[in-house]
Amino acid sequence: MKYLIFLSLLFAGCSTVPTNTPYQVTGKGNSFEQAKHDAFTKAIEYKLGVLVVSDREQQNLQLVKNEILTYSGGYITNYSVINSTNQNNYVTVTMNVDVSESKIRDRVLGVGTSVSNINGTQHKTQYSTYIADRQLGDRVYQKILTDFHKHAFIIDQKLHKFMLDKNRNSVLIIPYTLRWNYDYLEALNEILGKLEDGTNGFRKSNPGTITIMAKNPNDYVLGSRNTYKFNDVKRVNDLNDYVTGYNELRIQVTIRDTNQRTVYNKCVESNSINGKKPSFYRTGNDFAIFGNQVDNSEISIIIPYRSDLYQIMQNISRIELSVANVQKCFT
Repeated sequence: MKYLIFLSLLFAGCSTVPTNTPYQVTGKGNSFEQAKHDAFTKAIEYKLGVLVVSDREQQNLQLVKNEILTYSGGYITNYSVINSTNQNNYVTVTMNVDVSESKIRDRVLGVGTSVSNINGTQHKTQYSTYIADRQLGDRVYQKILTDFHKHAFIIDQKLHKFMLDKNRNSVLIIPYTLRWNYDYLEALNEILGKLEDGTNGFRKSNPGTITIMAKNPNDYVLGSRNTYKFNDVKRVNDLNDYVTGYNELRIQVTIRDTNQRTVYNKCVESNSINGKKPSFYRTGNDFAIFGNQVDNSEISIIIPYRSDLYQIMQNISRIELSVANVQKCFT
């Protein structure tokens, strides 16, 4: 059963409200807390804009999934209630709200207004809305990273050659080109720009960075280098997890017979993974994607005389190369 997943990103409603300007919003809900958080969400979206992630899945040309997530990347630093009404258990609350973007210098959520007094309600709001922002950001990020190998790379299969080796074995040679999907890298740039939380000053290091170097294949320019700084290293660790171990990139070779049954199935390493060619990426806390790297190579399948594959060679009708990961190769 074939399926496709479409990921699309766009910004909507980006505001030009000055950074330190509080403004008035109205929230609604079945309780005061629901109404308050509805107002918080509207305030953040109005202040910082909305990143929309759409995940669509098709099976047999039928749309079976259409999920939309939105993300703004901000938290509430302060608020005051102007008015609240409760009619038929439906609450409306109007507030003045201060919003900050989730790029936090030195990890400080807020500061006190006097030496001895502390506003616990304000600090709890700062922290709870920040955590809610992180959790929603995790969901959006995971949506982009799901099936990373499948969406991030494109493989172009070339005309095969049928040859002999020095030992009289027949050899099926399949040339290919494996490269990054530039549209996917653009989507990754969009979400990382929203998730970035490292805004440390000059010559101050960040616990983690992600750099994407890529050139639009339709342009003649040299390309761009975008570096995203993170105090929250989970963002960098998540990306590492999606390209290493059981998620490491493989090329799957499938040979089918005239009845479309699989008669040969094997996974091989790209030369940009096994070190024979420059790498597609660098892992670690300073993760880097080399988006212009292309692996132009070929896969050789030896078919010895009287081997199992030789015995059914006359029934072979189709060769397919696809992008997979280690886990898929074991299933």
